[in-house]
Amino acid sequence: MNQIALTLSMCLGICSCHSVWGQDAGQLHFNNSVVGVLDDINLPAKDSGILLELEGKLGQRVKAGDVIGQLDISDLKAQREVIEAERRLAEITAENDINIRFSRSSSDVSQKVLDKSRQANRIYRGTVSSTEIGRLALEAERGELAIERSMLDQETAETEVQLQDKRLAALEIQIANRQIISSIDGMIVSTPFSEGEWIERGQTVVRIIRTDRVEVIALADAKHADPSLVGQPVTIKQGDKTLSGEVTFVNPEINPASGQVQIRAEVDNRDGLLRVGSRVKMIMELP
Repeated sequence: MNQIALTLSMCLGICSCHSVWGQDAGQLHFNNSVVGVLDDINLPAKDSGILLELEGKLGQRVKAGDVIGQLDISDLKAQREVIEAERRLAEITAENDINIRFSRSSSDVSQKVLDKSRQANRIYRGTVSSTEIGRLALEAERGELAIERSMLDQETAETEVQLQDKRLAALEIQIANRQIISSIDGMIVSTPFSEGEWIERGQTVVRIIRTDRVEVIALADAKHADPSLVGQPVTIKQGDKTLSGEVTFVNPEINPASGQVQIRAEVDNRDGLLRVGSRVKMIMELP
């Protein structure tokens, strides 16, 4: 059951029990309040795959950022090896300027031959035929184009390296998505899957509820409950247990059937004294 469903069921429980409240010496007393959860998280699988490891167990307390499950990543590892190999080939090409240097040397030779042929014709007209001069000029131009092509090939290889880097980055995201990581501090209360089972993307792998801070839900007569109560201190009592909290929400909507308003208070429960779903007494100090 998610947080919304749990809260609704609690509210129904409060109404069905005709919550007893009263006013006394600048205080409001709620004798049948209910403890609810602040955070109720269904951790989904961000990708599909076989659940290889599930380190999170029922009742285990976890911290935000803890890895509590791992899907199979053998296929992604194989893809990474291929991409890394392709990147290395592109990197070798990008770092290699042999073709550029060779093209420049060939172009220099062709240009020198053309220059000497033209010089010879200036000294002794007709020494080199016009057809030969045209062929040598074409060779010189071809050499210039070869330089440009070699430089373009190197730039292409450099771009390929960058592309492979982006592919690796995208793959690392996919690999990270195969991990089940807690987004809150809390306790594991449900693990629908077992190791070795196939999980589809979006399916809940683990449900975690926060227990170090809880909320207490109560109902008050609308004439005694308004937004000015937000921030007011409260005392929570359950048997011989006493805890402190603060009002965080006063519902602006009045229940037309009962004329009551829902009030919520956050309570520090780091010692785990209050259990979600239990009924407590809440005493609120009036401003």
